[in-house]
Amino acid sequence: MKFGRLTVLRLQEIRKRHSYWVCECECGEQVIARQGGLASGRKKSCGCYRIDKMTTHGMNKTRVYRIWSYMRQRCYNPKNIGYKYYGGKGIRVCKRWDYSFENFFADMGHPPTDAHTLDRIDSNGDYEPGNCKWSTRQEQACNRGNNRHITYEGRTLTIGEWAKVVGVNRWTLWRRFKKGLSPKEILFGKCNLLVGNLGSETLDTV
Repeated sequence: MKFGRLTVLRLQEIRKRHSYWVCECECGEQVIARQGGLASGRKKSCGCYRIDKMTTHGMNKTRVYRIWSYMRQRCYNPKNIGYKYYGGKGIRVCKRWDYSFENFFADMGHPPTDAHTLDRIDSNGDYEPGNCKWSTRQEQACNRGNNRHITYEGRTLTIGEWAKVVGVNRWTLWRRFKKGLSPKEILFGKCNLLVGNLGSETLDTV
């Protein structure tokens, strides 16, 4: 089991009704920790975590630092509101980033704009270099596993993307999708004129 930066290796002893465990820290050091301290979160490293927190990199109040912190919270803090979608599903932060904000910043830099947030390219993969990029919320929505895709004339897009292409409200397309209509009927309605390719004039009557 893992608690913060500590991985439990073995039971050391039980003394005065308290269990003491040999743990290995991510930095490589081994330490003996009492079970109560591990379970409560008071003991989360060999001491390097406290030292890291005292390190002055001058970015504690920046947005990119908050993004890094929230990323770790979602993956490792069961009390975090987003934990069930991340840590609860086995999503982790690679050791390079989990151990050091400086490493994360060196790899990712600042978000291009305030509208950009941290996004995983493979939504089932971990937070690590090569699987993360800065994306707008709209771009992230298109990457979610619960998005529905429609293929028409060899082109596959999400419902939201098709809504922009055909000029129809996405909730209208979603209702048609839920009815089990064909891709052509979803995009152009059951009654339409001259529906051939996407450049044809169409009349939506649904």
